[in-house]
Amino acid sequence: MWHLLSIQPFGGRALVVTYSAMLRSGGWAARLGAKLLWLEVTNLNVAAIATYRALWFQICEVDATLYQCTDAPTETALFMARPIE
Repeated sequence: MWHLLSIQPFGGRALVVTYSAMLRSGGWAARLGAKLLWLEVTNLNVAAIATYRALWFQICEVDATLYQCTDAPTETALFMARPIE
């Protein structure tokens, strides 16, 4: 999986879909020999960050420039990773 976009149009159901998709992608990646899952999320998406942490992701990098042309001046890209068992 190269790209997964999760939005919350239905009061959090998107996070359930995200959770399921991340679990499945971890299994798929492991079968292909991958050793690490890596993602990017905006610091403003607190619910997604909590979901990713529940999936054992840890923040490994911060980029304050990725969203500099957006309407949210405090928006920061958080890169998160977790090893694949």
